[in-house]
Amino acid sequence: MSQSKARKARIETLVLNNDTYNFWQDVLEEIVVNLYEWHNIPDTMDEKFLELTLLNNGKAILFVDEIIGILGLPFTDNGLRNIYNMPTIREIYSNANDYHTVRNQRDSVIIYNNYLRTPSSDKISLYAKKLYEISRAIDTNVRLQKTSKIIGATEAQRLSMQNAIASYDGNFPFIFTSNDFSLDSVQDFNVDTPYVSDKLEILLHDTINDFLTYFGVPNNPIQKKERLITDEANGNEGIVSIFQNSGLSARNKACKEFNQMIKTLSKDIRYSKAIERSWKGDIYVTFRGETDDTRKVIKESELIAENKDVPRETILKGLYKLFSKKEGSSNG
Repeated sequence: MSQSKARKARIETLVLNNDTYNFWQDVLEEIVVNLYEWHNIPDTMDEKFLELTLLNNGKAILFVDEIIGILGLPFTDNGLRNIYNMPTIREIYSNANDYHTVRNQRDSVIIYNNYLRTPSSDKISLYAKKLYEISRAIDTNVRLQKTSKIIGATEAQRLSMQNAIASYDGNFPFIFTSNDFSLDSVQDFNVDTPYVSDKLEILLHDTINDFLTYFGVPNNPIQKKERLITDEANGNEGIVSIFQNSGLSARNKACKEFNQMIKTLSKDIRYSKAIERSWKGDIYVTFRGETDDTRKVIKESELIAENKDVPRETILKGLYKLFSKKEGSSNG
């Protein structure tokens, strides 16, 4: 292979490597940014922008702009911290324009991505790297199945061998060579590569399932044809629920604090008109990946009850009666 062809092949490989990594990075970010569903958010707030901010920064802030209304934006920590290590002064900005304002702990609420207060971007990059490595290993293993031998020949025999191989590959019934062509000086070396792409595919799916489990998305972590036994299904569901509640609880904690703050700010002449224009009701968050409708309704109702300081037992009793009547009517 000439130097120009070798250089071109290396560039193509680097481009494919980069494209594969970027592909998995985009796929995983798309999953994470769509995990949570925000309810009653004002038209002045952008749900996807807020989730992207939490994904990349690990934190965002809810506050009221006197002119625009209720906003959720990035911020930087400044000033002293309180006893819970929360910044007392918050420098709020938009990375789309030159918007800038300052708030404190009395007129803004910080939302953290999780209770560790860490972004999701580093975990996404880690899994994207793993999936990139496995994907490219599969590509390489498949390509190597095409080449099983290396042919050694003199420069004079090279063209004859290329023509012979081309005839063989084209299913031509006869192969013609010159009279002085000899196979005595031709050497061949077996480079058979074992096919392992099927095992790598399983590893790829297992890695994706690990990622989904970490971010609380229901999945089947066991690659087998038979049905999962109850203990296996319940065990995975419990782990998924733990990870799911990490980000969900952090978001709803901030929502509850902000809902309470709005009652105070609405009495402030600086913010009252902006709140009146944009406020739709108590803000809360649910997990978009929840698949069981009954369980989702219960979770949403619990969150609403918590925001309104209704005892959890009261809401659960009401839901039990509701679902009991529903099941009874369907059986009848």
